[in-house]
Amino acid sequence: MMLLLTANTVVMMAIAIGLWCFAVLPIVFVAHLVLALGIMPLILATMAYFVPILTRSDNASRSIDGLAMLAWLGGVAIVASVTVQMEAISVAFAIIGTLLSAKAAASLLLWIILRTRSNLGALNPGLACYGAALSILLAGLFVVPLLWLWPEHRALLRQVHLYANLIGFVGLSAIGTMIILLLSHGADHPG
Repeated sequence: MMLLLTANTVVMMAIAIGLWCFAVLPIVFVAHLVLALGIMPLILATMAYFVPILTRSDNASRSIDGLAMLAWLGGVAIVASVTVQMEAISVAFAIIGTLLSAKAAASLLLWIILRTRSNLGALNPGLACYGAALSILLAGLFVVPLLWLWPEHRALLRQVHLYANLIGFVGLSAIGTMIILLLSHGADHPG
C-alpha cells in the first residue's frame, strides 16, 4: 500500500506541476490535486505504519490500512468539487469528499488514541503531533462545504482551509514523523 501511495503522490505532483506550468487549470485545482489526492492519503498511511511500532502493538488491520484509500476517494470528490462548474453538483461533491476524508481522518485519530492508551512506557511525542495534525485536518475539511454554502465569506474560508491543511496537517505530520525517526534512531544507537 505504501509503495502504491508513494507512486500516486509522485504522479499527482508531476501532473500538478505540468498543469501549473501550462496554466491549464486554476491553482485551486492544482493545489487540491497535490494535497487531497497525493499527500493526504500518503500521510494517513504513514501514520498507520508508525503507530504500531511506537505503541509496541500489533500491525494495523486492513480496515485501518484502507483509510488512506478512503481519504483518496474523498480527495477525488473534493477535486471534482473545484472542477465542476455547476454549483449544486460542486456542493454535493464537496460534501461527499468532506465526509469520506473526515471519516478516514476521524477513524485514524480514534485508532491512534486507543493504541496510545494501551501503550506501555512513555509515549513518543510524535504521536501527539499525529493527533494534532488529524484534528487540524478535520477542522480544515469541514470548511470545504462552507465555501459553497457561505459564498460571502469564501475568501476567508479558503484561507482557513489552506492554512489548516497545509501548515497544520502537513506541517505537524512532518514534524511528528521527524520526531519519531529521530527518537527511534537515538533509541537504536545510544550515546
